[in-house]
Amino acid sequence: MQIDIVSLSPADSISDSAAVYKIVMPKDVDYAVSREVWLVLKTIIDGGAKYLYADFKENEEIDSSGLSMLIRLANLVKEKKGKVAVANLSQKNQRLLSMVNVPESISVFSSETDLLDSFR
Repeated sequence: MQIDIVSLSPADSISDSAAVYKIVMPKDVDYAVSREVWLVLKTIIDGGAKYLYADFKENEEIDSSGLSMLIRLANLVKEKKGKVAVANLSQKNQRLLSMVNVPESISVFSSETDLLDSFR
């Protein structure tokens, strides 16, 4: 499995001189995938990243372990005074996130443009 991580903006255009890292979530996020995603993202955060964007445009399914991973990720980033945001959720995933009371530390946006503006 490949996870794409791309710096979306030069460091000097984002607050706190940090870049926004975009993670394109895989088609299916189950236990095995969420564990792999967690390890990669935790490494990035431990390396100093504070702003993460999870793009769900290719995602069709996320299970409870994937949701748990997002919540753990948000809590870790919050400790570092950062932010986690998601965009391009399917209607099914939007309903799922609203049902599980996703923490306020995860911002949900309908478009990438709105999401990136929120990091400024």
